[in-house]
Amino acid sequence: MRIVRDLRSTTRAVQWFLVGTVLLGVGQQIFVVTRNPLLIDLGMRAEDVPLVQGVGAAAGVIAGLIAWRWSARVSSASVFVACALLQAAGFAMQAASTSVAVIVAGAAVAGLAIQLNTAVAPPVLKGATHAEARVSVFTAWSLALFPAAGILAAALVWITSAAVGGGVSGARAALVAATLLTGLAAIPLWRTGLPRPSTDGRDRRGAIVDRRRVLGCVAFQALLGFGSGITLPFLQVYFRVTFGIPVASIAVVHLATMAVGLLSFALAPAIVARFGLVRALVGLQLLAVPFLLQLWLARGVVVAAVAFVARHTIMSAATPLFQTFQQEITTRGDGRAVASLGMVVASIAWALGTFAAGPLIARAHGRFDLAIVATALIQAGVALAGAVVFPRWWSTRRADGSQE
Repeated sequence: MRIVRDLRSTTRAVQWFLVGTVLLGVGQQIFVVTRNPLLIDLGMRAEDVPLVQGVGAAAGVIAGLIAWRWSARVSSASVFVACALLQAAGFAMQAASTSVAVIVAGAAVAGLAIQLNTAVAPPVLKGATHAEARVSVFTAWSLALFPAAGILAAALVWITSAAVGGGVSGARAALVAATLLTGLAAIPLWRTGLPRPSTDGRDRRGAIVDRRRVLGCVAFQALLGFGSGITLPFLQVYFRVTFGIPVASIAVVHLATMAVGLLSFALAPAIVARFGLVRALVGLQLLAVPFLLQLWLARGVVVAAVAFVARHTIMSAATPLFQTFQQEITTRGDGRAVASLGMVVASIAWALGTFAAGPLIARAHGRFDLAIVATALIQAGVALAGAVVFPRWWSTRRADGSQE
């Protein structure tokens, strides 16, 4: 398989990074499955959950600025280790408390760490890999964060919930496990030994060469962030509120999502080799829209689960392609600006989306219909705009952006 062959050709540092990413991903996915439904079980209203989710997303503003202005001044390994330890601390605060203030603060700390890691990683991975293996490495990174980690997370949620009798106690036990795994990720991330990125003084200060291209990439991230923030953080709550299924059953849906996602991630490099990066990216973004609409129209849990699995699988496969695309069409310094400033703007947009979700859910009397339709419309608009703009950017990409 192409992805396996490409990963074998990478350095040991990249391989250790992927091991640490799996541990971080398992912790994050446990929270995805468990945290928001737990808030509902603790008595929080569905329209108030976006406050907690939005604070975590808003922390990405700080993370993006750190990544852009200061991350090139220290070793990349140190940045990744600090992210793992901060994420564990934020998770611990949320797992141990019933205070809304403490949970919100923990969400902010964990959100800062998660998004700093996400902003720093793309340019570091670009610099640590050769062009032929880059799509496979970015795919493996996303694979480690989502499907592979998600399968382990769903299994751990089910096991811990069953072991302590389910309910609030089971959810808290799962969150404690997430905290421990996230802290352990610091070990392989330290073993990467990744140095400070090699840059000249101008690049280290965050100077941008092609502002129009960087701003265009950032604008696409902002639109995707806003649309995603309206719906995606609350889909587990959607199943809990709409169909009344327990956390353990939500974990089963999550497990199915990740299991199917493994196949799409594994095939992503081959799809790119067959259709090209741009056509594969735009096609996947368009293909996700009908399944969002199916999620809106579903009146049975099975139909909703199928739509949820399909949409998540398609967009998860598109994510590493979009990250690779942005890094390939920019220079090294501009690639870091795209990842970092994109994180700032997308985090603001995501936070605005999560805050906008509250009134949309309230207007629909606690249902998620309006939020899902809004996300589908934004997703369709982004995909159609990409079909026009992306081919031109690709054909005029900077030579040093694709040959480093």
